[in-house]
Order: sequence, then C-alpha cells, then structure tokens
Amino acid sequence: MNRSSLVFLISVAVWLPVLVVGCSCDGKVALAQQHIDAGNGYLQDNKLKEALAEFEKALAIAPHHPPIHLSIGSVYTRQGRFTKAVEKFRYVIEQDPKSAEAYTLWAAILQRQGRDEEAIRKYEAALESVPEHLTAANHLGLLLVGRESERARGIRLLEGAVKARPGNPSVLHNLGWAYLQAKRYPEAYNLLQRAVAATHSSSPAYEERVANLELAGAQLPRRVATPDMPNIVLFVIDTLRADHLSSYGYPRKTTPHIDAVAERGVLFENAVSQAPWTAPSIASLFTGLYPSVHGLDGGIRWGPGQRSAGGTLPFAIQKVLSSSQVTLAEGLRRHGYQTAGFVSNIYVNSIFGFSQGFELYNDEHRGYSKEVDRAKRRAEDTNKYVFEWLDAEPKEPFFLLVHYNDPHWPYNPPPPFGEEYVAGYQGGLTPERSSAVVETQGKPITNLSDDDVAYLIGLYDGETAYVDTELGRVLAKVRSLGLDRPLLTVITSDHGEEFLDHGSASHGYTLYEEMIRVPLIFQYPGRLEPARVPAQVRLIDVLPSIFGLVGVPDGVPPGVQGQSLVPLLDGESAAGAQDAFSEATYAGDKKSIRTAQGLKLIYSFVADEAMLFDLNADPREQKSLVDGKSSPGEPLKQRLGAWIESNLAAGVALYGEDKPDQEVVLDEETRARLESLGYIQ
Repeated sequence: MNRSSLVFLISVAVWLPVLVVGCSCDGKVALAQQHIDAGNGYLQDNKLKEALAEFEKALAIAPHHPPIHLSIGSVYTRQGRFTKAVEKFRYVIEQDPKSAEAYTLWAAILQRQGRDEEAIRKYEAALESVPEHLTAANHLGLLLVGRESERARGIRLLEGAVKARPGNPSVLHNLGWAYLQAKRYPEAYNLLQRAVAATHSSSPAYEERVANLELAGAQLPRRVATPDMPNIVLFVIDTLRADHLSSYGYPRKTTPHIDAVAERGVLFENAVSQAPWTAPSIASLFTGLYPSVHGLDGGIRWGPGQRSAGGTLPFAIQKVLSSSQVTLAEGLRRHGYQTAGFVSNIYVNSIFGFSQGFELYNDEHRGYSKEVDRAKRRAEDTNKYVFEWLDAEPKEPFFLLVHYNDPHWPYNPPPPFGEEYVAGYQGGLTPERSSAVVETQGKPITNLSDDDVAYLIGLYDGETAYVDTELGRVLAKVRSLGLDRPLLTVITSDHGEEFLDHGSASHGYTLYEEMIRVPLIFQYPGRLEPARVPAQVRLIDVLPSIFGLVGVPDGVPPGVQGQSLVPLLDGESAAGAQDAFSEATYAGDKKSIRTAQGLKLIYSFVADEAMLFDLNADPREQKSLVDGKSSPGEPLKQRLGAWIESNLAAGVALYGEDKPDQEVVLDEETRARLESLGYIQ
C-alpha cells in the first residue's frame, strides 16, 4: 500500500466516528439516532452497504443534518464513489462553511487522486476553521514535507500533531519520516522506534514503519570505539530499598551476589532517587535530568485505547521522553557501543520512549501485563532473553541494561526463597493478596498486625534474595564468555518500598528515606579500588559518571543536571552533591531537598505544609522539626524554590518556551481494577 492510499484510509477511519458523535440532538435527530448507531456498528465490521442503508434511513428522518451527510460521504469515499462523496462534503460546507471535517475528507479524496495543490487548499481551509485539527495538520504536513521549500512548515505541522497525539503510531511515524527527509536522523530514529513499538505486527502499516526505522538506523552517527572502553552491564532492580541489602547493613543475608560486587567495588551509602515510582526515576537515570525537566513527572492519564507491537498494554500511563533528548544508551551508541536493554515492567515500555538509544530493547509483556496485580515478569524469564543475546556473542564494547521487577508487589517469591523469613506465620495474608493489601493509594493502613507486616516484609525479602540469585547468574554468564574488554558493572534501583514505616505501604506517594534512598554500586576491576563512600549522590549522577569512566566525557548531553562521580569513585574527593532533590507528583505534588549535612525538607504544595528532619539524629524520620507551617525549614524551602525555578529554565533551554505535554494514553480495559490498586486517583 502506498503512502497516499494509507493516509486516505486513515483519514476516513479516524474521523468517521467523530462525525456521528458530534450530532446535535433535536427531535428528528433523536429519532434518527438508532439508525446512526446501527450504521456505525456496520462500519466497525466494514459492512459498507448495510451502513449506507442505515445512514440513508437516518437522512430520511433528518434530511438537513450535516453529520449524516458527512457519514454518507465517508461511506461513498470508502466505496471509491468519489464524485458522490464530494457532493455530500460540498453540501455540508454550504450549510457550515467552517466544517473542518468536510474540508479534510474532501482533501483526502483530492490527495488520493494526485491533486495535491487542491488538497493543500482544502487542508488549509480546515485548519483556518479549526487550527488544532489533527488530521488536517497531519496530512498537510506530509504533503509539505515532500516539498523541500516548504519542508520546515510541514515539520512544524507534524510536530503539532505529535504534541496533540503522542501515542498515535501514525502521527509518530509521519513525523519520524519527515525528520528522515530532513536528515535529522537521531530524532527520526527515536520517533520511528516508538511508532513501531505502538504498531501491532498484524497492521498493514507495520512493514513500512519497520523499513523506515531501518533507514534511519543506518544513518545514525557512530564513532569507532576506542580500545580501552569497557563493556557495561547496568542492573536496575525495581522497588529495592537500600536498607534491605545485607551490604547496606541489613541483618538478613538477602543479597550475597550483590554483596560480592560491592566488596570488590565502590558502594555509595547515600544514593538518592529523584522520584518514588518507576517511570520518572528511570527516566532520570537515563537522562541525568530531574523529572520536572525530562517531563515524566505526572501520573496516569486516560484516553483512547491503543495496541502495542507486543499486544495490548493493560492501562494508560504516562508522559514520554522527548525524541530530542539524548539518553545514556544513545550517547554510548554514538561512541561505538552495541546497546541492548531487557526490561520487566510496562512502565518502561518502548512506547514511552525508554528504548531510545537501544538497538535491541526487549519489553515483552504478554505474560503479565493484563494481571499486574497478580503477576509479573520474573527475573528468570528476563534472563532467558539476556542469555540468548549473550550467546549470540555481542560485538564489544557493549552496553547491557537488565531491569528486574521482582521486589515489586505482588510479593510472591518462588520457593524456596523467603520461606525461612515467613515460617510460622499464622495470619490470614497470602502472597496472592499482597498487592491489594499494600497498595492503598498512599492512605494509612490500620488493619495489619505486627505479624502481618513481618510476613509481608519476609515475602519482600524473599523476592530480593531471588532477584539477587538471578543477577548473579547474569554476571557469571558474562564472565564466562571470555570477553576481550574489562567489565564495568553498575547496580541500582529506581525507588524503595514502605512497610508502615510512616503508616502506609507500597510506593509512589511519599518522599521518606525508605522511598528514595536506593543502592548504588560500581565495580570496575583494575580501574576502581574497593571503597564505601558516605557522600550524598543522586541517580542523575549515573549518566555522567559512566561516560567519565569509559573515557568519553564529551558524550554527556548538554544540559545534564547530574555530576560525574569519578572523583568520588577514584577517592580524589569526599564531596558529593550539596543538595539532592526528589519529586513525588504521581498523586499530589510533593518535593524534597536532602542536604549533604543530613537535613531534609519535604514540602507538600497541595497542603502548603513542610516537614523537616535531621537524618543524623532521626534517620527514620519520626519527628519533624517544624510544626505545620512554622519557620525552621525556611532556608531549605527557599533553596527548594530556587531549584524549581532553575528546572523551569532548564526545561525551556532543552525544549523551548512551548514545552510539549507528551502524554501517551492506552486502553481502558482495566481502569476499574487499577483505580482500586491506587494507580489512578
């Protein structure tokens, strides 16, 4: 199918339901509505003859109602009866000279007939009536991109369409294709990658989108790697709080394999995550930017359903990374690294931009995503894909991301992990019920006994011990390959988990230490000496640190807010970040500042309330030093305000004054269940 045919079909398919829904409801139209509904039903099944009969019955009842004429014209268009279709669209315009839908559908016919100049005038008429008209902007943009003299304007139109519908695979593909024509290859690749991820493999557009992705990929800039660049493995363990690792002082021996890495590497005792839930935290890890700058700082948004290449994702979530943002994987790929990522949580699905920079990004989700409250992708399942990739002998140097989700609820460790931690429990909780018990939207939990809480913690520790074992398997596999280059291993987490430390459970809603203090370990034999570093560091520091360690500090993207930890890693400095900020905007709007001296202010913008803690004297944050809105934390509040202002400026510097909203929304199949689990307020 050629591009003009595809655009034509998309135009009809996208706007026909809108035309009928927009009917006004006077008496005659109300009588005609049953026929309109029946016509729509037939259209869904592509029964055009039956649909036309129903719309004509509706027209007999309400002969002057423009939306019915539009519906009939759309059916004529799909039947190839263009002259009759144009008659209908002309009638609608006579009745309503500002009907953007009629102009757009008429323009699609002209475009199909190769009458591009006339089509352009009709699309422009539609946009004059409705400047934000998505289909008109999308199709006009495509026409203009094909003309070098008007390509810049066409790209602006398509960029506007992507801002309006950033989860629409057709819109993403069109802008990616436009960037490809303009030789903006990295941006083209990122958008086309998302378009392919959002397109089911059975779609007639899938092959074209894959082909264009390959064209863009062949043009990506790539230097030749220098001989001293190490291979890199980055482990991200979802929902793993630092104080439940034995290397961080936990009395249970939960993490012997991680401990072994720490013993021969550099362990940071005070690493701070920038957000208490997955998407914004990992985006900060990938970009070196705070959530309010990279844009994934909000919670769930709902909208039209959408399928991904791997099948339907079960819920709508979040904003996406901008295609212009350079990620850790992109920077490494540009410097000669082969890049591969394997993830176990749909929050970091490629559809949201997390695959940027990865030549292979495995986010398979069929086995768990429809039952996220009862199932998850196990580390051993993720490792199967990792081992397949390693067995194929990846070209060195490589960057391998392995993301595990096992400590995330539901807490249901595979036997024998955790059995010793829950032995003797006589209460009514079960692993299968753990999700519903702990995820209460951040509300206080009052119906759990001490034994119940200990049971949940035991299950969680069992998950931690299990994922530690699987991490050890990957490291053993990598070391068995006889690689030519040394190995840089980095282990961290996106956020922690609460077990009634402050009256609630789960994560995402607060900024206490159990939520934002995460493990961070670097091991680089022959380069880094073993050490424990007490200085405060942040997840946004990981990106510049990796570039510094591999010898390409110029690979750090402009505007990165993190700082290299190489001086700390080398023992040449004892100073970390003076201030570490975190943001919890998933539900409400909380921000925190954690100082190198151990003071921590958590401020709720919704309630206009502050809490101030001295972590040296009160590491569990049990007693606030301020009473409501009193003043002891005012200096930190001022620093927090200055940081917020600097983030606004940083966002403008990266994206311009008109920062995109960038929301992606998927289907509503499990909305009710997710509401009960706290994913939506």
